[in-house]
Amino acid sequence: MHAHHLFRLSLLSALVTSAHAVTVPALPGSTTLERGGYRMTPIDKAPQRRDWEKEAQAPLAGCKVVPPAPAAQGGTVSIETLVKDRYFNKFFQGGGRLERLVVQQKGVPKAIVIHSGVWRLSQLQARLAAEEGALLRQDRAYLLRLPLLLREGAGLVVESGESLRLSRDRGAFLINLGRLHVQNARLEAWDEATKAVAQSAPGSGAENGAAAPAAPAAGDGFQPFLLGWSGSLTVIHDAQVSGLGFAENLAHGLEFAVGPIGLAGVQLPPPPRVHVIGSSLDGLYSGVRGSGIPEMRICQNHFLQSRQNAVHLEAGSSGVVAENRITQTQGPYALYFNKSARNVWVIRNDISENNRSGLSISDSHDIVIAGNTIRQNFDAVFLQGSDHVLMAGNRIIDNQRHGVSMRSVGQVRFQDEHIGPNRGVGIMALGGGETVASTPAVSSGGKAPPRKAGIRRIELLGVALEGNHSSTMVVEPPYTVVLDRADVIYPDVRRRPVFRGVLNAFEKDILYLMPRQKTLQLSPMAQATAGE
Repeated sequence: MHAHHLFRLSLLSALVTSAHAVTVPALPGSTTLERGGYRMTPIDKAPQRRDWEKEAQAPLAGCKVVPPAPAAQGGTVSIETLVKDRYFNKFFQGGGRLERLVVQQKGVPKAIVIHSGVWRLSQLQARLAAEEGALLRQDRAYLLRLPLLLREGAGLVVESGESLRLSRDRGAFLINLGRLHVQNARLEAWDEATKAVAQSAPGSGAENGAAAPAAPAAGDGFQPFLLGWSGSLTVIHDAQVSGLGFAENLAHGLEFAVGPIGLAGVQLPPPPRVHVIGSSLDGLYSGVRGSGIPEMRICQNHFLQSRQNAVHLEAGSSGVVAENRITQTQGPYALYFNKSARNVWVIRNDISENNRSGLSISDSHDIVIAGNTIRQNFDAVFLQGSDHVLMAGNRIIDNQRHGVSMRSVGQVRFQDEHIGPNRGVGIMALGGGETVASTPAVSSGGKAPPRKAGIRRIELLGVALEGNHSSTMVVEPPYTVVLDRADVIYPDVRRRPVFRGVLNAFEKDILYLMPRQKTLQLSPMAQATAGE
């Protein structure tokens, strides 16, 4: 028999079939077994399956709603020194930011402030024509050479076919407290010296007359960025965004945060509203980053060669990340949720060819990861310190190391998953540490079940684990594991355990019972005795 013949365990097979078939022991009258501090018991009723496609309908509906651009409306705009505006003044405290702008602008730093009205670029350029070098125009391309602040109630629209270029040389960037719409248009960092898109990723800039993108700034040098603060609405729709962001707080690319905080006597408006839909985001530091932002809509985009993460949600952010293609991320994670991100729907994305993990979730809860293809990354999925995670209907294949790696997680369900082949472990669950402490949350799909402190539970319902080379599944205490209708295929490169850790002592029994449509629960005996 060929050395790489695949062993298969399915509902149709009572034994593992090969020249090295597992010898099944005669079980005692009772199929409750106790070994190594764990108890395995068949249970009469499998956990109720979740209809994630129905649950996801409401949050996905938000991806189809693109707020329309407002009509042009007269207002006021001025050029001011930065220290006169309290928002700019707060933003530039510490970090040498103001000093850097002094060098970039070769004098006292100034900024364009739109106080009121809704402006098109052509109107804004005409209004600022007397201000030499503030906003230049060539055909439908506009070069912004000063920072720009949109105040509360003010609006800026970049119309179809236009390009808004932010000068890296002059320290240009956007801060939005009003309404910003970029629709069927370009928003790009621009290097005046080379007349090219200023970014580190190849593949952009040939349009608009540029032969190639400019070389990246040395080290962690300045790159233009967009920051949306409280009260703002930002719509990036059917647009191309290139080269924004660098390694400085609140300047990572398309960044959205609650603030500016710390202004005496100022009550903050509601958090920013964010719609990034149907766009291409190329060579950003962090493509989209949200901190404390509810109901973000990040749908149908192509994230290419992000320098850090493609999407980073933290500090209670929530929303939908759906139908995106996320590829060639250079940083640690393509998608990264941490610091109690919650109620996030990761639906039908293609997450592939990223430098490290396709998806990392840390200290977060109520996350649905469903219908995605996660392939050809280093690791596919990493979960740590998180709770109430559903993984359903994903294809996790051909990753260089592990399919799903978990540490100190609470309750995680795998439902109708296809995991493998991967070069490491299919599912690995390591114990230790504490899971995230949080209160039950209400999501678009309905009320989350009450969260019980300290529960470590992994459920596999209808999961296919195929050809994972290091091991099919590794579980350490103190997890309870529920197995229902699993399908295991593993390579016969050498005889090795199918299951490692607490499941290893029951391997032959699991292989015998699962094809007979048994739902099995394996629990630490201390918990089982306590009636968990």
